[in-house]
Amino acid sequence: MRKPKALSFTMSSSGISDVLPSECVVWTTAEDAGVRFLAIWDTGASKSVISQRVVDALSLKPMGYTMVQGVNGPPQEREQFLVSFGLPNQLRIVGLAVTLGEMGKVGDDNLDVLIGMDVIGLGDFAVTNFRGQTMFSFRYPSKKHLDFAAEDRRATPIKGVIPRGKPKRRKKK
Repeated sequence: MRKPKALSFTMSSSGISDVLPSECVVWTTAEDAGVRFLAIWDTGASKSVISQRVVDALSLKPMGYTMVQGVNGPPQEREQFLVSFGLPNQLRIVGLAVTLGEMGKVGDDNLDVLIGMDVIGLGDFAVTNFRGQTMFSFRYPSKKHLDFAAEDRRATPIKGVIPRGKPKRRKKK
């Protein structure tokens, strides 16, 4: 049996970024054409979320309700929809249950899709900030474990909190 060909993409920013944006095409499960939306990738979200604009653009009908817990409030019952996502690497994820959520903006652009761990967990995902530039990469299917400690033989495990700013000098006794 042949292994499926890996589908990968990498996105980069001009500096250090606090969001990981990409394009995402959303389809209803019955259509062949989708609509492009701005998405962010969020490893802190267990499930993917869509905005009311996505619901309206695709005339989606809810398939039910589910309880969701956000970081800013108590659990809420939210509408759930069945969609397909098209990612920048040409991967199409079919039959994905997503919830309706309120989202803000990324810069001047409306945010309409939050890609959560239900999608990220399907493949390999990495974020780097080398030389002051944030890059993230996604590959499907997963091909190997990424182990930075094994790559850098000089790496030593750090226990506790990583300090910010200049290190404090110890006073001599």
